[in-house]
Parts: sequence; C-alpha cells; structure tokens
Amino acid sequence: MKKALLTSVLTACCIINVQASEADLTNGYPVTHIYRQQVYVPNKTAPTYAKSAYDSDSLSAYQKKSENDIRPYMSGKIKFLSISSAASLESDEDDKIDIDDDIMGGSIAVGASFKLPDGHIRGEIELSQNSDVKDTFGSKNSPISFKIETQSVMANAYYDIDTGTNIIPYIGAGIGFVRIKGTESVHIGNTKYETSLKDTHFAWQLGGGTAVEMTRNILLDFGYRYIDYGHFKKYNMDYEEKVRLESSAHELYAGIRIMF
Repeated sequence: MKKALLTSVLTACCIINVQASEADLTNGYPVTHIYRQQVYVPNKTAPTYAKSAYDSDSLSAYQKKSENDIRPYMSGKIKFLSISSAASLESDEDDKIDIDDDIMGGSIAVGASFKLPDGHIRGEIELSQNSDVKDTFGSKNSPISFKIETQSVMANAYYDIDTGTNIIPYIGAGIGFVRIKGTESVHIGNTKYETSLKDTHFAWQLGGGTAVEMTRNILLDFGYRYIDYGHFKKYNMDYEEKVRLESSAHELYAGIRIMF
C-alpha cells in the first residue's frame, strides 16, 4: 500500500515538472499544433501564430467557399440601352433610314459558378426584354413612324477575377437568339397604313463589369456590354422587294446576384 502511494506521488511530480518546462518555453501559454505554426517572439507576453493555408480571412466569402466548388445562382438586371438600328431596301442598301433611341430593359438569369485556383467561371442562361425603340420621320401632316421590339435568350460565360477582396471584376461573352419585330406606320390624313417585319436569328454580346459582395450570398452587379442583334431580310409586299433591318446596342446595367 505504501509502495503504491509512493509511486503515484512520484508520477504526479514528473507530470508537474514537464508542464512547468512547457510553460517556460511559451511564457505560460499552452502549446497548440492544429493548422498553425508557432512563432515565439522574445519579450512578449504571448506567442504569435503565423497564418497557414487554412487561414483565409483576407478572402471574401464568395472567393473562399472551397467547400462548394459549384454554386448555383439567379440574377436580375435593370438595363439602360442606346439602340442603333437601320432599315433599307435590298435594291439600295446604302440608302438607310437610321432608327435610334435610348430605352430601358430588364433581364433574369439562372446559372452556376465553378471554382478555379485563381477565380471563378460562371455560366448562365439569360432572358431579356427591352422596351420598344421608336422614331418618327416625315412631315407633320404625313409622319412616318418606326417601332422595333426585341426579346432575346442568351447563353453567357464569365470569368470572375480573384482580388482577395469583396470587389470582384469580371469579363464575359454570350451567344444566343433574338426575336425582332419592326413596324412601319404611315399616316396620310386620318388614315394609317402599317406594315411589319419579324424574324428570329443569331445574336452575340461582349462586355465586363464589377460585382460587390454585400453578404455571403448576395452580390450587387454593375457592368457594360455591346450587343449585336444581327440583321435580317424579309419580303415586303408594299415595296415589292426585301427590306433589310439591322440593330445593335450599347448597354449599361445594374443588378443583383443571389448565390446558393
């Protein structure tokens, strides 16, 4: 019995001596070996720890989501567009009627973001609707009015640049289809004569912008893009030949992106 008690006392003394030695090495602070490297600074009351690859406080929540390499999202945009269009007869395409207007529009999109070592790639499908382009020519008594309606569906790809902050610049491009309807109205006295052309054809866009991360899942989006709506030719019975219509736009937009 006495021998067992003496053994326990000696063991406890050894443990106390070891703990005291570790406390002397760290100025009284416990030793930690999880994910961090100890750096002991002389004449300091506490040890300083060096950041490792596991520490990413300098990155935004959007950029350091390594546990989710693929993040779906949805977005919406309010757009200001400066539209440039032109109509001409096939027999004399150099003689064009310019139809220009500044309009508003909107779009919604769904997509996903894919993590890369130095940024993200995003892919999305975007549906857009613009207000009508309107322009009027001719005399006061016999005005000629033009109206152009556009709707589009685009497949877009973006590259988000990793800046280590909540400011995320990006560049992007897209291809898709646009539906354009052009209407010409001629007023002669109290009579209105109206003809229209419509077509669905290829379109493309190119641009860039900046996203600002507000929370873990919400980003504000600001950008610019150039959109080429292409051109088409349709036979017009009134002119008894094909009419060519072309259109493009410079677009500024602001929107919101919700990540999941």
